[in-house]
Amino acid sequence: MERESMKGYLFNCDKTCELEKVETLLIEMEEKHNMKIDVEKLYFGLRSMSEICDTKIPLLEMSFAVFVVHANESRLSINEENAGIGYAKFYKALLKATGDKVLIVIAGDTNYLDENEEEQSLISRWARRKVASQFDDEYLDGRKSFILSWNKEHRAIHQQALLHFFDPNKKGQKFQYRPKPKLTPEPQVTSSAAAPREDDMVLEEGDLDPLVENDEVNIENERRNRYGAISSVTALVNYPKGTVLLKTRLRYGEVSLEGKDVVEWQEEWQPSEMNALDLEEKWNLVPDAEVQFTADGDGGASCVVKMNRWQKFKYYMWSIFNCMKTCICAVGMFVYSLIRSCYHWIRAKF
Repeated sequence: MERESMKGYLFNCDKTCELEKVETLLIEMEEKHNMKIDVEKLYFGLRSMSEICDTKIPLLEMSFAVFVVHANESRLSINEENAGIGYAKFYKALLKATGDKVLIVIAGDTNYLDENEEEQSLISRWARRKVASQFDDEYLDGRKSFILSWNKEHRAIHQQALLHFFDPNKKGQKFQYRPKPKLTPEPQVTSSAAAPREDDMVLEEGDLDPLVENDEVNIENERRNRYGAISSVTALVNYPKGTVLLKTRLRYGEVSLEGKDVVEWQEEWQPSEMNALDLEEKWNLVPDAEVQFTADGDGGASCVVKMNRWQKFKYYMWSIFNCMKTCICAVGMFVYSLIRSCYHWIRAKF
């Protein structure tokens, strides 16, 4: 059955990005998933942004909006309340006009660490650090919306995110990526390959596939020795609420899966990219702490980090030290600027 037709607008300020890239993504969605999406592209100048917010956007009839910014903008200020600069007024006008159906796309993002991060992540870690503090989690994890980033064009994970975004039955649910399994090419058999003999080695259950390259076997063995047997693909299991999914150590914001650190673990479960980034951002100064992930009953997980008293004391002292250092630097710069201004004023007078 065809879905109801949707009207959307694509916005960009000062033509820093090509809106055609997003339009291409939406056209592909139409063709592949039997959707009806009607979009218009609107560029606007920064000087006219306030006027557009007050006069144009309230008159537009739209089911959703996509606001596209460039990764190299001097400051990715999209939703900072008291920044005095940025796009906060424009973004809030879009939220009001669409009922919170606003996607953010960061184009020109060349800051992905590697191909694996590109394939598995909606947004690069670099970009997420830039904007995460401006948004509640529900605008990042699909419960209400997404922030996507790519360099020149979208990827498969972005199409799945849009399917989630446009599905009214998924409202309030976190997005879970289901990558398509990669097809493994069949091994080439040369004409000189001999038929198996009776005395050839027979693989017992659990042995490694002899067709796997030696390097891959070595890497897998090393990973198993270090972390234990870990499922290569995170299973999408809806655990009962309160189930302890993982209890282990957290070192400088990184979750340890080493056997000596893991206390409890549902081994088919792994922390999501969102969880990992949050922990890295908030706890990167803490050398060691305990972290526990617990199922919340709707396919997601809540996370609690615990430190002993001595760790808390060191963490808070370090935080106070950093705060004092920042304040001292700010005061020093102010005093320096004041003295310099007075010096130039005295020279001008005398």
